[in-house]
Amino acid sequence: MDIDINRIYDRMPEEMQSSAQRWFYVLHPRRSWAQRIRPETAHDAFVDRFFDDEAEFERYQREFFESSLPEHITGEIDAIDDEYDVYDAHRDECLKYYALVRKFQPGTIVETGVYSGVSTTTILAALAENGHGHLRSIDCSAGLRAGETDPEHRARQRQFSRDRPSCAEPTSHILPPGKEPGWLIPDHLRDRWTLTQGSSRTELPAVVADTASIDLFFHDSAHTLSRMLFEFECVWDVLEPGGLIVSNHADWNDAVDTFAEEHRCEHGDLSFHYLGYRETEEPIPCRTAYIRKPGGESA
Repeated sequence: MDIDINRIYDRMPEEMQSSAQRWFYVLHPRRSWAQRIRPETAHDAFVDRFFDDEAEFERYQREFFESSLPEHITGEIDAIDDEYDVYDAHRDECLKYYALVRKFQPGTIVETGVYSGVSTTTILAALAENGHGHLRSIDCSAGLRAGETDPEHRARQRQFSRDRPSCAEPTSHILPPGKEPGWLIPDHLRDRWTLTQGSSRTELPAVVADTASIDLFFHDSAHTLSRMLFEFECVWDVLEPGGLIVSNHADWNDAVDTFAEEHRCEHGDLSFHYLGYRETEEPIPCRTAYIRKPGGESA
């Protein structure tokens, strides 16, 4: 039976919470209390910034989980041989992508990194529910084979001690045999989707040049400092005022913080959780962050 530690802590009498924190340090000497609560802190800050209140976010959450979307994604993934890791987006990120698109009704979205299409399917489902908008994606997965990866993305693939595959594990970027990028996207969602195959280094400038404006940009290609900064700069001039850049694995380098500080704009966590633990029991963070362009209040 799963135990919700956070709920137990929150229900403790206030005079007992300090003792609970001290015991936490005994049981987890390599972690801090701030690390423990950071997922909740990131969630609360995200909801406060982009939604009227928690109730509004929860309405989108219910809509997401009551739809056929989670069952479709899970069913498609379960049908693939266990040798192939296709879990390329975590549920919390997918939920928040869905809620952002539903809330702010963007017209044009661009993303780099599709792979099997978990997060892409989520975004397209939100666009379909909105009744308007289009997603343009760039992906190089079809050109990669076992033992290969994007040239800038070799060093950061790691094994994690948990019971599900991660988008950062070895071979997780390799498509299952016979599959194309976005293979699990349902046919009825594809009319709002345009896929360009190739590296974002060469293809993103052309997509940007062909796009009058972008309301929302998702980075999920090579998570290197140079690639991330290149993509952020590439879309910045056509990003609408108030528009968002969202980046997976923002904890791998300081690209998000560096770019936001150089452009003097708001930035923060969209989500934060832990993928697992290293052999030293040190938690491995997984941070998805956003940068917001000044000058407007729509994403």
